[in-house]
Amino acid sequence: LALLEAGASRAVDVDASREYLAAAREEAHRRGLDQRVDYRYGDVVELKDELPQADIVVLDSVICCYPYLPALLNAAIERRPRLIALTYPRDTWWMRTFMRVYNATHALARSPARYFIHRHPVVRGLLAEAGYAEIYNGGLPVWRVAVYRRVEQTSSDTIRGRPLKPAAERQR
Repeated sequence: LALLEAGASRAVDVDASREYLAAAREEAHRRGLDQRVDYRYGDVVELKDELPQADIVVLDSVICCYPYLPALLNAAIERRPRLIALTYPRDTWWMRTFMRVYNATHALARSPARYFIHRHPVVRGLLAEAGYAEIYNGGLPVWRVAVYRRVEQTSSDTIRGRPLKPAAERQR
């Protein structure tokens, strides 16, 4: 919504939570922006082929809820947006402890919800491999905010269209 208020023409909001989509719709309506947002319910990895081209992709508090980081990032970069912005938990000992307690509590309650801490060097490496350079790294003690810009490829040996490999395969 902030990007729309700053001049973006349209937005697509994809979320796997109907409740979050309802809250987002309500807030967009309150701000008078609801006619400029297309809401899609589901998994962005599964919906990626149905999504329009975007100049900016924002993954706000998504990485921590998604176990398959390479697939998620690949869905975000598949159509080569100019910028990618991410908000995700910092990889610290106390956040990893929180993650373990959160996951154990949800497992005992038979809830499918899980929390994931993906390491920043892995995120940065996957995006660098796909042709993106980190241009901002900040945030709060708990949350990292990172922004990446697409770097134009000049050689014929480009990685466009190639899916990101899982980290384990890259390390072999």
